[in-house]
Amino acid sequence: MSSPNFLSSLIREPLSVRIAVLSGGLAALWVLLFTAKPIVGVLILLIGLYFFFSTHLRFGLYLLVAVGFFHGWEIIFGQYPWAKDIPFLPSVNAPVGDLLALLLLVALVPALCMQLTSWPKVRRIFPGFAWYAAFVCSAFVSLSVMFDHNLGTGAYHIVRWIIFSYAAFVCIPCAIIGEKETLERIIRIMVWVGVGTSLFGLLSIILVPHHGEWFWVVPYAIHGIAPFGYNHNLIAEPLVAIYPLALYVWLTAKHPAEKQWYGCGVVLIFLTALLTFSRAAWIGIMLQSSLALAWYSTPLKAWVKAHWRTVLPLTVVLSMVALYMGFFLTSSVVRSSTSWRIDATKIVGFYTLRSPLFGYGPGSYLDVFGQTGLFRLEYGDPLDAHGFMQKVLLEQGLVGLVCFVGFLGWVLWQLWQTRKNAHGVIYDMMFLSVLGAIVFQLFNTSYFNANMWLPIGIALAARNLYRYGIQEKSDNR
Repeated sequence: MSSPNFLSSLIREPLSVRIAVLSGGLAALWVLLFTAKPIVGVLILLIGLYFFFSTHLRFGLYLLVAVGFFHGWEIIFGQYPWAKDIPFLPSVNAPVGDLLALLLLVALVPALCMQLTSWPKVRRIFPGFAWYAAFVCSAFVSLSVMFDHNLGTGAYHIVRWIIFSYAAFVCIPCAIIGEKETLERIIRIMVWVGVGTSLFGLLSIILVPHHGEWFWVVPYAIHGIAPFGYNHNLIAEPLVAIYPLALYVWLTAKHPAEKQWYGCGVVLIFLTALLTFSRAAWIGIMLQSSLALAWYSTPLKAWVKAHWRTVLPLTVVLSMVALYMGFFLTSSVVRSSTSWRIDATKIVGFYTLRSPLFGYGPGSYLDVFGQTGLFRLEYGDPLDAHGFMQKVLLEQGLVGLVCFVGFLGWVLWQLWQTRKNAHGVIYDMMFLSVLGAIVFQLFNTSYFNANMWLPIGIALAARNLYRYGIQEKSDNR
């Protein structure tokens, strides 16, 4: 079965010609935006992008993978004078990846309506649908006990985060990836994103002033744009998910020069993830590395023996980093962070006992904590839950947590069975990528964006390639 493409018969020109024509059209529309009524220009632009992505779904997916992890790169329409005359648009702000995913979803709808003609096709495009639908239903039921009766906030949270994350970052890859060639390209794009992210992060040691005695990798802004926000965990998240994929391209590289360069990429991503000083990244990276060593000990031992001159200085560097990490774990910074997490978890337990089944409603975490005076007195304004367990338990209760953990368990089980039966490096590393992404979100706050869901969607698409044998070529470029 080929990837969905319902307008491909209308366009037969080479891709380069089509992109050139589109670029010329966009340039003309850019003039139109500032010389005619802005709403007319916006509508024409959206229609043009809709038709482009409808005929180039794979190209759209490549772009989504390239920018999806830059969650801090937001477009705030309210800051543009031309947007103020368009209803509702000034109030819209979202990451570039989310806006691109929304365009792809709209472009996919007609194609999906024509292709969802059998249950296997539905299962392929909506993996784990029963578990996730149960989770969504539990969220709607939780609206009945919404904290402060703020139904608008709860409904928005369900649509914007719970439903959109699954549809945009799981269903889109599963619908578009129809052959291994597409999957391989996506993996390489992700690896290059990881290398670029690592270089970007390492430059922070030089460019960003550090206060205090500790130096680590942190995200920063370029001309007012902070692609990863300003928290060190946000730059570690994509690296944990990408690290196993870098291992994959290194292990499977045929040409010696290519293998050497990808090996440098693996080391760069590994070291940068450690130097973020994100303890969630340390746990994820170490777990992934331990499993990879257990599965591929023989070829890795042979490589180390053949390249011991390279391994020796690398071992010295890793030992120094490990020593630095050890001192950091005993610092007051870590003790304060640990105390914050323990107290936040205790408060979640306190409130859960008072509304155990369906919690306090979707998106209510900050509102509930805002009413906890002792917490605010000790730690200031509350932040979102550092872990999806606390988040879902407080907002949707035990029912929601069981459904959500059930879905993630189903994902890991499917990927484990695939790697067990397929005996391919790609399936091993896809499992490790998703495992690392999920483990990371046990301690962090990106449980409903591309940082966790895009690796899950790509891995499930790889599982579909094995399970359903989708290998046909398509014109969907």
